[in-house]
Amino acid sequence: MPDHDPQPTPSDPAAAEPNAEPGGPSISPEPGSTSKSTVSSIDSGRGSESDAEAPAAESGRRTPAVLGMFGAGLVIGGTVLALYSRFGAATRNLGDRWASGRDVFGEFALPFATVPERWSGLALIWGLILVVVIADLLRRSRTERPDRAVSAWALVLGVAVVNLSWYAVTQHMPGVLTGARFEYPLFPRLPTAAGAIALILCGTVLLIGLLRPATVRAAERRHLVLGLGAGILVSALVAAVSIHAGNDGTRIDHVTAASIPVPAIPATLGAERYRVSLPLSADGKSLAGMVIAGTGFVIATETGLVAYDGTTGAARWHYRRSNVPVDGQSGVAYIADSLMSLEGGSVVLAQWRNGGLTAFDAVTGELLWGESEFADLAFGKERWPAWRERGWSGPVALLATDETHIARYAARSGKRLWSTEVCEGAGLDDVISTDAAIYRIAKCPFRLDGGVLAARLVVTALDPVTGSILAERELARATRRGELGSIITHLAGAVLIDFHAGNGPRQRILIDKPEHLISAPIVRSAGSNVLAVDPTGTDMLIQPETDPDEPVVLEIRRVADGSAVNRLQVPDHSNIAASDDLFLSDELVEATRYRSDLRLYTEVRAWRRTDGTPVAGVPITRDGIRCSGITPLSVPGATLVPCVTDTGADLVGFRPNG
Repeated sequence: MPDHDPQPTPSDPAAAEPNAEPGGPSISPEPGSTSKSTVSSIDSGRGSESDAEAPAAESGRRTPAVLGMFGAGLVIGGTVLALYSRFGAATRNLGDRWASGRDVFGEFALPFATVPERWSGLALIWGLILVVVIADLLRRSRTERPDRAVSAWALVLGVAVVNLSWYAVTQHMPGVLTGARFEYPLFPRLPTAAGAIALILCGTVLLIGLLRPATVRAAERRHLVLGLGAGILVSALVAAVSIHAGNDGTRIDHVTAASIPVPAIPATLGAERYRVSLPLSADGKSLAGMVIAGTGFVIATETGLVAYDGTTGAARWHYRRSNVPVDGQSGVAYIADSLMSLEGGSVVLAQWRNGGLTAFDAVTGELLWGESEFADLAFGKERWPAWRERGWSGPVALLATDETHIARYAARSGKRLWSTEVCEGAGLDDVISTDAAIYRIAKCPFRLDGGVLAARLVVTALDPVTGSILAERELARATRRGELGSIITHLAGAVLIDFHAGNGPRQRILIDKPEHLISAPIVRSAGSNVLAVDPTGTDMLIQPETDPDEPVVLEIRRVADGSAVNRLQVPDHSNIAASDDLFLSDELVEATRYRSDLRLYTEVRAWRRTDGTPVAGVPITRDGIRCSGITPLSVPGATLVPCVTDTGADLVGFRPNG
């Protein structure tokens, strides 16, 4: 092989340093130059610095994507909440009332009608659109060119934010939501719709983080999943809060009682045993509503109902609402004079402002129904005037009437039992129900010979169980309806009808049983007055006409033939302003109102029905002040007499010993 010099190897120092001679000294680099070892040292320092900055840079790139996924969770949760609000949540008919007031966006006056449906509908529409946007943005993040422009979706997000924000401001959502929650019973559709709009609006703002799919692709999957899960979790919390905000039970204080036997009505007056305070109206003139029901009586005030035991006067159950009138707002208050005792006093029914009807078991206070056929009829589009007897505190039937029909409903369910067609010409105050019959008086039109339209005053007795007509009687006729006049009065188990035709004499008829309707005598109203009727017997109390200087005399007579049973004399007759009387089985009780020094005060007295002997005469006082009272009432366990002064009112319970 030819001789040649060996080639340097990479490990040879000569190869590493070509300018160096073998075995000679190394040549120093020229000034201003850098050796490879120095460069390596500098590069090593730069690598350490970039390694430190890398996590921070990666975190900065990951944050928008994670926030975007958090927004996606809010949008998805808000869409589900909107779907529930629109189709699953209970709602309420808000009628044609307007919401007015002032909120953070200024003063407003907007209609309440369809607000829950409009809010939930808007949230659902935008939610579904944005779910499609989210799905497409996530799809783009998995493509080969994830940085492809998404300007169209950016425009959609911008429109969504502007539209939802503008809607919240112009619709004054905070003020309308607050007003509706106070003016009406709570219901979940409205707060869940508001919650859905809030979630979707906030989520849409955060979706900006998904507008660069490359950033989403670069983020770790677990971080994206955590962001999405956090958004869904927040949505679930908002949904729970909004559903709870629609729970009307949070505004109600409802305490029930155990079922016990209903005590009997006392046979005699007895002595005062207890007092129950009654609130007066703001003008100090009207009392709370009261009906005979359950084991005693039920009192209704603006805030709700309280049931009392007639024997002891102790409260048994109550149902009260907290959102009652305050600072000019009306709230869901009890509507005065709407309390009714139904089906022998076993059920009580009350109406609430913007809250419809509620029926309760009168003994236990259990809520029986709020929505029913009767409620639909009374407050629906095909509205019949719901009927109640004004000024009557005893049990009645649940009825509804229009011009040509009268219908009865089951008190414990609100379902219709029957409907009967009758002649037109009756008003809301022309129907009275007793245990034996339902009486209706009407000015029924008919045509005379020659086609002239005239009217007949007709009283009809209907079977309370079936609705069939038991008896019917014409009382008077006139050529014009306006010439007929009548007043029907409930006297325990009987009805008294005062009527006249044109300029004819005023007459009356007392009907104690439906089978006596045809034969009951019609007498002139002038002269004696019928004051009371025995609900369990055949007697009535009459005040015969006397001269002003003669003593006031009361007579107990038979309803059937008017024959006298006993004659009673009332003391100090010259100062009597009025009186109200009540038959017990063994005694006749009267609350006599006397006039003294321009004031009225009441004394309660009683007579034995067997011989007319006076039993008691007790003046009623409150805080040492003699008070005036109104009609005494017999309730299970006691006889009640109201006592009213300028400073307040009491319900005084009388009961015999034992």
